[in-house]
Amino acid sequence: MTGTYGVAIFDGEVVNLRDLRLTTFSDGYFYGCGLFETMALEEGRPQFLERHLARLGRSLAALPAVKSPRAELLDLDSFLSTLSVALWRVGQTVGKSPSVVKVTSSDGHVLVTFRDSPPELPQWQAQGVGVDVVDYGSYRSGDVYVNHKTTSYIKSYSGIAASTLFANECGEICESSTANVFVRFSDRVVTPPLRSPCLPGIVREVLLEAGTLGGVPVVEEALPLEALRHAEGCFLTNSVSVAIPVTSLLNRALIESGPLAASARQRISRIERLESSCLSHVARKPAS
Repeated sequence: MTGTYGVAIFDGEVVNLRDLRLTTFSDGYFYGCGLFETMALEEGRPQFLERHLARLGRSLAALPAVKSPRAELLDLDSFLSTLSVALWRVGQTVGKSPSVVKVTSSDGHVLVTFRDSPPELPQWQAQGVGVDVVDYGSYRSGDVYVNHKTTSYIKSYSGIAASTLFANECGEICESSTANVFVRFSDRVVTPPLRSPCLPGIVREVLLEAGTLGGVPVVEEALPLEALRHAEGCFLTNSVSVAIPVTSLLNRALIESGPLAASARQRISRIERLESSCLSHVARKPAS
């Protein structure tokens, strides 16, 4: 197994990544029968950790084919305690801190690994990306498996380079290859409903709970492809990039996307700080 950082957490124990064996994760690796969560790390603090662990728990309950780990492995306090030890060891070994943590659950185990965020991320956030490719009919409305972040990831992975938009058989936009989609119209900001289907992203969840952005409501609503002609702005959300402006949507320039995505990042940052105030975790050297 490879990774940017050689330290990992396996079933609550800090280990060397190279010591793990592929056979331990055979269902997840060979059959895609596993789940994962990816979080940004800020000064050793995993962003929206409680929400991510809750979503993982819901997916484990909904997909019994994925063998569930021991409950204590996904306990918030235990997770934070072990993460603190692992991040201290990473700092001692590598001399810098990772910016992304990934939690994978398969075969009844929990594996936590670390990496850096994409080096292009600041540029994407500042300058935006073009989204000009649509994969028509690649999703089927009501497909519940899309509502879970599984290790069966080839469809999403294949569309990463072009930031592909996936559409269902009704011609409705569902999501991007690695992100939820938000489109600003004159009177509302729209994101597709879960039945489209799409992943219930954490940033998506927070923005829907917040209720408004840029002075207009944020709503779940079917997003027909033809409606994009009336878009005034668009951005993509996930837990690492938070909000990336789409400055070109289907070969049409959207000048409002930059300010809209910046507003979303500011809103998410404020909410995350508020939620994390109850978590005193900061990566540190463990007590001897």
